Amino acid sequence: MSIEKEHIIKLRLTDFTRYGHLSPTAVLDIFQDLATEHSIDMGMGIDELMERGLIWVVVRQKLEFRPNIACKPHQQVRVRTWPHDPTRLNIQRDYALYNLEGDLLVKGTSEWLLLDMESKKFASVIENYPGELDFCEDRAFEGKLKKIKDFTAEEPVGIVTPQFSDVDFNQHINNARYLNFIMNAIPQAPDRPLRSLQIDYRKELMPGETVSLFTAADEAGTHVKGINGEGEISFNCLLDY
Repeated sequence: MSIEKEHIIKLRLTDFTRYGHLSPTAVLDIFQDLATEHSIDMGMGIDELMERGLIWVVVRQKLEFRPNIACKPHQQVRVRTWPHDPTRLNIQRDYALYNLEGDLLVKGTSEWLLLDMESKKFASVIENYPGELDFCEDRAFEGKLKKIKDFTAEEPVGIVTPQFSDVDFNQHINNARYLNFIMNAIPQAPDRPLRSLQIDYRKELMPGETVSLFTAADEAGTHVKGINGEGEISFNCLLDY
């Protein structure tokens, strides 16, 4: 039996935008919650890793939506997650959200590294994984995610300072919260649902640290990036509407 996990959950009113589209932040929350539970089952949960001085770090994530398939608040859906073969450097974890009729609503993928909290160096994932190697071969997307190309923009469209409510119990800005900053930086419209996004996490953003948001649009899609006070890219995102 392959290593995967799924649950039936009920979508909440707050899982949708004001235009009735699934919120990307909410979707990442749903995926992250199931992945956290599954990592505990695999012996790679937060508590187990911290006992060894390790912590998970997400490098990039991608979501692809099916806005033509209707879903609504309080509807029951099936959420599924499954990891792929870990390597020395990383592990990829995929996700899917379906209605109870089996129609795909959202699919996603993510790339994770293990960080040694004392040395701040990356640790081998395969050497720290204690379980079986019976991994599912299904792929949400073909191939490995590529790094988003940088872009130039002269003036920021906004400035954000993460607050207490953006921090999770790991004392970090939760990776899903970045999408709130990103979605607020772009004009939204009821007839313009989000179809896909990829976010690359470059430099950790700390509570109280100001980040300037820049946007641009080209043939690849809509770009948003955050630049911290040191002039470094905190995150880079590419969206398609």
